[in-house]
Amino acid sequence: MLFIGDSVEVVELVPITYIPKPTMRYILPEPESENVIVEEIDLKLNMAEKELTTEELFIKYFPKEDYNKTVIALARMIHGEAIGVKSITNRAALIWEVGNRVDRHQRGDTFLECVKSRHQFCFRRKYTEEEIWIVEDVLNRWLREKMGEVNVGRILPTGFCFHHGNGEINIFRDKYLFKDNPKLLKLVHSEIYGD
Repeated sequence: MLFIGDSVEVVELVPITYIPKPTMRYILPEPESENVIVEEIDLKLNMAEKELTTEELFIKYFPKEDYNKTVIALARMIHGEAIGVKSITNRAALIWEVGNRVDRHQRGDTFLECVKSRHQFCFRRKYTEEEIWIVEDVLNRWLREKMGEVNVGRILPTGFCFHHGNGEINIFRDKYLFKDNPKLLKLVHSEIYGD
């Protein structure tokens, strides 16, 4: 319990992920009186963290995961799940889908655990440089979002964790079973990827 006049050391401010613009309160004694001031600090991604590469952000968020294995697994998953899909937006949404599963701890707590979970995704041995680029771009946006940045360019709403495809496009849904009347989302174009 804190009393008026107690000194408080702010060690680390941790953003609260479910508030759009994270804030944190702390108590700071006013130097000339015993009145206590409560200040709100706007927590934004600091400039040093904005300068971090996707790999550095990934290691900071998932210290025990291998970044390269994760990127290659996700690229192989895109190659398997999006055969015939031309839209970069639609292929990027596959990575957002896995990120949504990570957020919900559905089939794993990391991208690698979710994507390699049994009977969830189709893999191919091959992958392209474009697929690596898509994976790194979405991972960077997802990680920045987790660190409190807003408007990172999310293209798939958070509730959408499933998809089905027809060889030309993947349709994303918020429920696994069709009998549960899922919301369906068809992503083809976005300003982010210019397609």
